[in-house]
Amino acid sequence: MKESDYENSIEHGRQFFDKEDYKSALRYFTKACVIKPDNDMGWFLKGRTLNKLHKNREANECYNHVLESYPCCFNTLIEKGRALGTLGDDYAALGCFEIATELDPDHPRALHMKGIAHYSIGEYEKALACFEKIEQRFPKDHRRWKSLAYWKAETLKKLKKNKKALEINPRYDKIEEKIKNLQK
Repeated sequence: MKESDYENSIEHGRQFFDKEDYKSALRYFTKACVIKPDNDMGWFLKGRTLNKLHKNREANECYNHVLESYPCCFNTLIEKGRALGTLGDDYAALGCFEIATELDPDHPRALHMKGIAHYSIGEYEKALACFEKIEQRFPKDHRRWKSLAYWKAETLKKLKKNKKALEINPRYDKIEEKIKNLQK
């Protein structure tokens, strides 16, 4: 097969991925991995697509393939951590995010995911430190504010700082009450 077959497979896969047609995208990214099994881009894109299809174990295998040849691939570490977190392996997920933040200590997405992982394993102070670092370093990063505010409020609640949690999200008590009513 030719180089152009690989490039066409990647391009078509990306087009389908952008249209959220993940099954079609997966077909093309899988083809790219067959054409050039040593090219990490195909494996990374196949892994992301498998994540979107909720096939996180298979996605993790793709990320492992990339990390074997490029162990410091930042985006792969983030995506692998997300897949592992979804699979319930929060400690392994945290490990991925810790390596990512060693590579780029101020990256907001890595800090955000690391904070969520700390929260998931009950390390609330460390989670809060991650969320606050994002706020300090990126005060105008509005893409993450909704999620960041939610996770920070949840963390503060776990830390028994409800007054501070209410300052961040004044509707928190009402939402919590609705959740309790659903559980009855």
